[in-house]
Amino acid sequence: MFLDLYEEVPLAALNYLTAECNYGGRVTDDKDRRTLTTAVRNIYCAGILQDGFFLNASGSYRVPIDELQSHEATVDYVRQWPLMPSPDVFGFNDNADITKDLKEVAQTLTTVLITQSAGGGGAGAKSFDEIMMEMSKDILAKLPPNFDMEVAMKRYPVRYDECKNTVICQELAKFNKLLDRVRGSLQTLQKAVKGLVVMDAALEGLSKNMLNNQTPLLWMKVSYPSLKPLSSYIAELLERLDFFQHWLDDGPPTVFQMPKFFFVQAFMTGVMQNFANVPAAAGRPASADKECQYTETFHMYMTTRMINPHFSPELCAQVAVINFAVTMAGLEQQLLRRVVMAEQLELEEQRLRLVEEVPTNLKTLSPRTYTTSSAVGFLPSLTPLFAIGLLHTSIKVTNEAPAGIRAGLNGTLLCFISVRG
Repeated sequence: MFLDLYEEVPLAALNYLTAECNYGGRVTDDKDRRTLTTAVRNIYCAGILQDGFFLNASGSYRVPIDELQSHEATVDYVRQWPLMPSPDVFGFNDNADITKDLKEVAQTLTTVLITQSAGGGGAGAKSFDEIMMEMSKDILAKLPPNFDMEVAMKRYPVRYDECKNTVICQELAKFNKLLDRVRGSLQTLQKAVKGLVVMDAALEGLSKNMLNNQTPLLWMKVSYPSLKPLSSYIAELLERLDFFQHWLDDGPPTVFQMPKFFFVQAFMTGVMQNFANVPAAAGRPASADKECQYTETFHMYMTTRMINPHFSPELCAQVAVINFAVTMAGLEQQLLRRVVMAEQLELEEQRLRLVEEVPTNLKTLSPRTYTTSSAVGFLPSLTPLFAIGLLHTSIKVTNEAPAGIRAGLNGTLLCFISVRG
């Protein structure tokens, strides 16, 4: 490189030589090469020429130029660095260590489970066949029957003004396919355990996954994405099925829980199409081919399970997205005030005015009363004791004013009827 020929160190050339030529030739992925270039650029910089330059944010890696007078000294100093570098060396924060440790533990436990014998233990322990029969019977007993697609299509036919009908029919069909796969594979596994059918590779993999409390890969091919173990997966599946069963029996819910859907994008698209299909009237945009013209009158409500009286169901889809474990009490307590602010804005404005006026009234009430009581020739019968009583009564009335507004708010809250989502 003939570094002595340059007045300044050619950092750009060194970066290219190291990141692109030396190491970059061995890295095939373009994103990995970009990451490598960024890491090298953090080392080959102007600060590296200064004494005490830190290579990472925590300061655990530095370059003591005065102490590195020879190649041997440099090698000895580098060997003092820990073998397991901290996450900030690679541009991550300390939480990356938690993710790395969890993955390593999961891989270790998976390896241990693979090497574990599938046979029965000592005296009194259940055999492999008994465990498989018991687990399969337990899961089959929990599974509800398939959704009646004929009834679903009659109740929710294809309509131009209600695209969510198409969404629910598609979701029910996907869940029926998943139920068929789960129920059919478990029934076949029971027959294989009894010796009625051959235990093929798919059934063997199913049995190993169930024994290790892992969601079977055979099911995941037709399932929604999930990283949960088998027990949690079954519990979540039952919750999803219950959600759509209520939708099928009782009509569209007030709150659509996004984690319950196979394909959330289809639901969101259906909601937007519902709004776009409404004729252009009362400030609403006309239908377009693919996109809906923006208007301030359209809002995607994601706040509460309460009925919104100003918008029809076609224009108002309330979605629980902040807290996926949505409960009725949590929505009413935490988010109902936002509904009141949207529907009864004058009450909120009146409350804010009182909040500003009450401190001012309390601050000026006492000196005004005292001035009035001590004025010469004015209300001569106003004794100090009577003035104190008057002041107490005035403060009490002033404090009771917000209570009246609060009662008005409570009365407004009663107008919002709770419904089951």
